[in-house]
Amino acid sequence: MSACVYMIGGGAVTPVGLDAPQTCAGIRARAVRIEEVLRTAPFGKPQAVARVPAHWTLRRTPVGWLVNLAARSVAEIAARHALDARRTVLVAIPPEPFRQAAFDDPAAFATFGAAIAARSRLAFRDVRQVAQGGAASTIAGLREAAALLAGDGIEHVLVGGADSYVIDREYDRLDAAGRLRTEGTAQGLTPGEGAAFVLLARERPGAAATSLEILGTGDAQEAQSATSSGYSQGRALVAALRAAASAAGLAEASIDWVVSNGNGERYASWEALLARARYYRTRRERLIVHYPALSVGEIGAASGALALLMSAHGFARGYRAGSIAMIELASEGAGRAACVVRAVRRRDGS
Repeated sequence: MSACVYMIGGGAVTPVGLDAPQTCAGIRARAVRIEEVLRTAPFGKPQAVARVPAHWTLRRTPVGWLVNLAARSVAEIAARHALDARRTVLVAIPPEPFRQAAFDDPAAFATFGAAIAARSRLAFRDVRQVAQGGAASTIAGLREAAALLAGDGIEHVLVGGADSYVIDREYDRLDAAGRLRTEGTAQGLTPGEGAAFVLLARERPGAAATSLEILGTGDAQEAQSATSSGYSQGRALVAALRAAASAAGLAEASIDWVVSNGNGERYASWEALLARARYYRTRRERLIVHYPALSVGEIGAASGALALLMSAHGFARGYRAGSIAMIELASEGAGRAACVVRAVRRRDGS
């Protein structure tokens, strides 16, 4: 990226944790919180999902539920970092547009970011949202944050999203495509839900325990997306990986490990297998790849920020060697994106 941008904190609400520390610790411990719900069509058919535990009143509407999840994540960051909202911009990432019809009130996504700000009761300097939505849009959010931080008067930018696949219409759509994890489909995704946001700043943190430097980003469009009739050959993901490494000024051999939003379905596994064989050409004993979706299920627009949080957690807790990680993000639609991050050590070098 043209200017230094640092991730100095974050917030999250997922099936395995109601804040970022709980979520990261739960994923690190390989905790899984999957339960069975009954589908409406075919009536009574059980479906394994990863749900966030919550009172039913918070789930009155699907969009309202996402707003509540996101607002909790944002409030967590604001409380932990004593944010001055008047010098902070919120950049929200909604579900992908083609999926929004599955929610009861898709028109509400037009003011998704504003609703999150209102629910969190924070008077942000500005509220924006990434129109294309989905996991890969996290990279567009990071770029927008870099541009905002390069200007005057902005100290922090919050980037993240909220999403849910725990919706009957989504079960039907994915099941019809053979992409839903069921008794008859082992290589299918587990519907999940959650929210995750990261706090970005232009100044290197002094003593932040969870901090990364965003070195470079890249994105591309996949012609044969998960919603098409074909299988991806991984070309768009490879292009995104190369662009991110080039922007960071690093060779592929510098990448120590990977965080991916891969969800376990056949399509995603095929794409990742081909892309990694083409991009990671340096001989390694093994390429360590971390998959948060194994614990939280498919969480769509929230998975990008969660991947950043998990990379920071891995460096901070010392269970991942090296100092450079690659974030791989694939939306359900055409979006493919990547981000190279570097661990930021404390001032004393620890």
